[in-house]
Amino acid sequence: MTDETALRCRRGPRCADARRETIQLDAHTTGTVHVAAWATTPGGLCRMDTTLAKRAVEQLPADYTELSELLGKTSRSNDAPIGGTRELPVPIRLNVEALQAAIVFELDLWAAPVAEASGFGYFETARPGDRVRSASGWITGRWPVLLSLPSMAVARVDGREETLSGRNPIVHSEEDGVAGAIALIGLHDQVTELAGRTQHTRRLWTPCPRCERLSLEHPEGGPKVDCVRCGHRMSLEEYEALAGVLARAYGAEVNA
Repeated sequence: MTDETALRCRRGPRCADARRETIQLDAHTTGTVHVAAWATTPGGLCRMDTTLAKRAVEQLPADYTELSELLGKTSRSNDAPIGGTRELPVPIRLNVEALQAAIVFELDLWAAPVAEASGFGYFETARPGDRVRSASGWITGRWPVLLSLPSMAVARVDGREETLSGRNPIVHSEEDGVAGAIALIGLHDQVTELAGRTQHTRRLWTPCPRCERLSLEHPEGGPKVDCVRCGHRMSLEEYEALAGVLARAYGAEVNA
């Protein structure tokens, strides 16, 4: 018999489509747990996190460029400083540089086996920014291949230990393509947080016109409405027009 855990999204409590459930901790206390949505395949991601992961990979080149701009470097060369830019404090600068290096490493790590599994050779370009764009293109163009990659040996630098002691210990592990997709989501989220683009969002109660699910969200102050399930995007004006049509239809039905 298959364990139910293996049939739910691998992101667990961090699953974007997780639901809250109240549990009884003892005779007098209740608590809340997040239960991951069902995965599309055993040991995989749910539909919503699959969409989020692909979107994260598509956005990582822009994330890398944004980090270069934070460092005061041109997006074209990623090396030449922009005149007149203010130097970041050293701890923040080191964090930005480490995050850039992690993006290059992670995309290269997964683009190579994706290309190989697709019957192509993968060649790293010299400039990190070019490597990010190339690797992102390989992965997004063959997305199902990434999610089907079997476990492989991975060697990483333990950045936490490096920060504390200045050493660069290597951590060895076995990871598959789903773990890679989760890591890529995490990198995009880190850039969003570091760049100060974290926003509050509100869930909208009008169904998405494409997938018909109640999964539309509007970032606070933003001009767009996004479906976190199928990725459909519309302007706020288009959403308000849609909501108005549905409200009038509902009113007509109630008054009939």
